[in-house]
Amino acid sequence: MEILKKASIQIACRNFQGSMPVVRILYDDTIVGMLLSASLWIWVARIAIFLVCLFAIAMIVESWG
Repeated sequence: MEILKKASIQIACRNFQGSMPVVRILYDDTIVGMLLSASLWIWVARIAIFLVCLFAIAMIVESWG
């Protein structure tokens, strides 16, 4: 119930024939909301690319010796 207290509910009504209102729960202050944010995944991708580049540089330097 703690998650539901912190979550904000947004109702989006569409004007299509026979459509029902769509209810989306936006988790603003929860871990789920943080994991769904695009900025977090962009930083994860940047760190992964950085580590791959460091590994490639280490392999090149190791091959010189």
